[in-house]
Amino acid sequence: MIYLLAVLHALVDAACAAKLYSAAGNLSLLQISTWFLLYNLLAFSTQGIIGGVLDAVVQRQTRFSAQVFRKIHGRPNLYVVFAVAGAFIVALGAAIPFPLPVGVCLVGLGNSLFHAGGGGYTLSVSEGMASGIGLFVGPGSLGLVLGILFPQMRLLFVLALIIAGIAAAVMITIRENTRRQNNINIPEDISTDPFFLFRAGGISIQKQVMFSPWVRILVAGMLCLAVAFRAFGGSFPSYPWKTGTAMILTAALFVMAGKIAGGFAYDLFGASKTIVVSSCLAAVIITLFSGNAPASLAGITALNIAMPVTLALLYRTLSRYPAFSFGLAASVLFPGSLLGTMAAGALKKEPAWTKSGLFICCSLAALIFVLISCVMIARADKKKEDFT
Repeated sequence: MIYLLAVLHALVDAACAAKLYSAAGNLSLLQISTWFLLYNLLAFSTQGIIGGVLDAVVQRQTRFSAQVFRKIHGRPNLYVVFAVAGAFIVALGAAIPFPLPVGVCLVGLGNSLFHAGGGGYTLSVSEGMASGIGLFVGPGSLGLVLGILFPQMRLLFVLALIIAGIAAAVMITIRENTRRQNNINIPEDISTDPFFLFRAGGISIQKQVMFSPWVRILVAGMLCLAVAFRAFGGSFPSYPWKTGTAMILTAALFVMAGKIAGGFAYDLFGASKTIVVSSCLAAVIITLFSGNAPASLAGITALNIAMPVTLALLYRTLSRYPAFSFGLAASVLFPGSLLGTMAAGALKKEPAWTKSGLFICCSLAALIFVLISCVMIARADKKKEDFT
């Protein structure tokens, strides 16, 4: 299911981007900025709220929802149900020529719903490992670039999105029907797949970490600050070579590769080693060699390794709330990126070393926040082992 959700992720982002960019041709700069801002607010800033609501629904399994879904096909995984519903809402908003405000709202909210559901499902079944979440988030960057570069293919993206969404719905239906009819437990977590049999050196895959409520909030806050600083600092580097369709697509592929590699690196080497190596490599390479395409691509890959690591740590901190954990990171990502873009524009005429210095400082701040979180999680794990 995670592989299919990864494909859906690429198609959802491609359809959303194609919808916005295909409509931008007849708009003024102010109108374009307004609708893009509205879309990003709906697509990113609502994910934490939607994720929290989704977690509450899944945990409580209200009498109404249980009865309704049982009549259809047993009790399905509601995270997948929400993700597929979000994908179909995106398809509706992207395919039908609604007035632009309606279309933007549909694709924005559908995007948020899909990410909260898909991210919640992936984190909840991954048993504390990051390979799955890396696979899920990685294709999104490629889909976004495809939608921006080829907005005329919007209906093709929508058609593929509908087909993949139907496939996901059929898959979850068959799984739940089989489970109900045979009264067996079909494992959903990816740790049963030999492809994912990794154990990080010294890192427990137990999801529940024994924190006091205030310490839990503190750790989650530091991880969110790490996401925000990374998004803010990532707006400053410029890549002169990143022109033309081929190079833009190549950069997107390396972004995707970095996110996928980050999940596997976390599972193999642990969070601390992965985040230190990736952050240091990214800071050095991007600062010194941003004008060199091969070196910059390596730096971009290293920079994006940190994303699944942070998501996995955030979920370990808020282990009862997978969709909220995923959505919370997305909610702080947008304001960080927006402020970074504004700051980069204001510093356009400043010397290159000024922007490089800001990038390094932000990378260092994000690294420190993640390392402190790793230490606090490790201490909580040790207390749990001593207690047991």
